[in-house]
Amino acid sequence: MKKYFITICTLILFSVPIDAQWYKQQSNTIQQLYAVLFVDQNNGWAVGDEGTILQTTDGGNNWVQQTSGTTNFFTGIFFISPTEGWAVGGHYSPKVGIIYHTTNSGENWDIQIDTLPNFLTDVFFISNTTGWTVGISGQIYRTSNGGTTWVYSGVDDKELRAVCFVDSNIGCAVGGSPYNTESKLLKTTDGGLNWITKTVPTNNYLRAVFFISEEIGWVGGNDGALFKTTDGGDSWEPKDITSEGIYSIFFINSNLGWLSCSNGLIFNTSNGGEHWNQQETQVDNYINSIIFTDENTGWAVGSIGTILHTSNGGLTFIDNENTEKLSFEFSLSQNYPNPFNPSTTISWQSPVSSWQTIKLFNSLGQEVETIVDDYLDAGTHSKLYIVNSALPSGVYFYQLKAVDPSKSSGQVFIQTHKMIILK
Repeated sequence: MKKYFITICTLILFSVPIDAQWYKQQSNTIQQLYAVLFVDQNNGWAVGDEGTILQTTDGGNNWVQQTSGTTNFFTGIFFISPTEGWAVGGHYSPKVGIIYHTTNSGENWDIQIDTLPNFLTDVFFISNTTGWTVGISGQIYRTSNGGTTWVYSGVDDKELRAVCFVDSNIGCAVGGSPYNTESKLLKTTDGGLNWITKTVPTNNYLRAVFFISEEIGWVGGNDGALFKTTDGGDSWEPKDITSEGIYSIFFINSNLGWLSCSNGLIFNTSNGGEHWNQQETQVDNYINSIIFTDENTGWAVGSIGTILHTSNGGLTFIDNENTEKLSFEFSLSQNYPNPFNPSTTISWQSPVSSWQTIKLFNSLGQEVETIVDDYLDAGTHSKLYIVNSALPSGVYFYQLKAVDPSKSSGQVFIQTHKMIILK
């Protein structure tokens, strides 16, 4: 079966059989799952409502319910090794915050504290002794002894939703008002002893934070609020990719990262967030948390017990055997000759005048070149493509994208074909 790679960041106009590269794993629960954590490609945990803690030791092929001993919800999970981890959460009626701890992979969970004044939302450890947790009512707690004692270091009563550290000293926590009247970003440079407020240019509630280094980081939140910093949080550049709420951010390195959102959306970038591609999930519920162990292997969890898994970075493929002709109007032809060196001809047709682009992607889905970017009349078009001398031999994919102005919804035609460069 021939399969062609396609990255989709808009709607597909025509009905096309899609082979989603995020696929569901069997969670055996309908509880909302709020967080997921993997320490390697096999060992992972997911937590959620009604004291739910799920464990897998085979990459999610099988998920097993662990006994937590509580019906309070868990909203955060962190393991520092395959055996030692912490889960945090609580309840809003009556208000209570809890921290649980295990040293045997979750076979037993022990209560470290279950009397905090409001529920906790996230937890992060940098070693088996040093960690932090944040929560509602501005709660920030730190430990230097693995959670035997937790010391309060909050600064005000604003909700905090997520926390991230890059080392034992530098970290950030985000939150604000869930009614989108105020965002909140706190930064520490002394391990959480003191926190200072940094300004993010939005009033939207911030739900996610991720720093890949001391300087480079991301925050995201309600209504698609997404910002990047390259100076440690002193300034923030907005990124406009969606209007859905952003619930989780994860980067493998400074270039390769993913976002999970409401309405079943996952986006990824391969160039540090300059461009984002929507990935096919085939779900439409909240995706609360996302994590990768390498550039290909990842998991995401959300409402109704949803657990998604990918083994190819979330790239999506289109089955070409059943799509010989997507439409009698729009169509993209196979380039000729193929394989080729140094040039090939790409032909396509459009029934309407519209803005049309053809872009070239490598086998990882990274955009490498724009071949066509122009407003073109209706009719048949062709382009002689002369290969960029800097490109190595290999498999590439060229993608036609054309807006159909006759459609009030602004839908977009997208079709992709494979080309092979030989040198």
